[in-house]
Amino acid sequence: MHLIAEDLFGVEERLIDEFARIVPGQRVAQHEALDQVDLQQERGEACRIELARHGPQYSVAAVSRTLHIQPLTAEAFAPFGDVIEGPGGLGRADDLANVQVGTDGRPQLSVLKAQSTNALPLSVKRVERHPLGTQAFIPMGGGTFFVVVAPPGEFDPAKLMAFRTNGSQGINYKPGTWHHGFLAAREGDAFLIVERFGPGENCDFAHLAAPVIVTA
Repeated sequence: MHLIAEDLFGVEERLIDEFARIVPGQRVAQHEALDQVDLQQERGEACRIELARHGPQYSVAAVSRTLHIQPLTAEAFAPFGDVIEGPGGLGRADDLANVQVGTDGRPQLSVLKAQSTNALPLSVKRVERHPLGTQAFIPMGGGTFFVVVAPPGEFDPAKLMAFRTNGSQGINYKPGTWHHGFLAAREGDAFLIVERFGPGENCDFAHLAAPVIVTA
């Protein structure tokens, strides 16, 4: 079964709420699958959401927290990836992001047209990561978006940070960076996506027992 989803958030959250049986604070055991659904994302690469006990999913003990958003800067975002910005004047800016696809992947370019408008406050219930390659989102017409991230490694909700772009900035997640699904500030805005296409499991998910609220 294939569903259209905006970077894995929407219908699949309801599916997971209904079917996934996850024990807080433990990694979900593999090889106990009851069922699964492939979600064909707008960005092109299919990430698998498991509806039972199988695959790279984690749950996280309840953490009550409010997270304040901050402007996106290259320095603040460095632990999570690259900030992509054009030159301040005429001309070109080169080598703006370290795109990684591994030895068995290739770069895939896609265009996402946002299906919804997102505004503060935001509720963070689940994050994902792509361990096998980078993933970049670049506005094609001045669209702004929100970025909620945590460093690679074991997911720690206490290390979540939130950023707002200025309309001329893109981002490139390092492999393994935890992040919320794509959050455009305005429905209809278009974004170029540069990511890995290739074999292998390239989506892990972490579920928060209590949401983190992102505010101004």
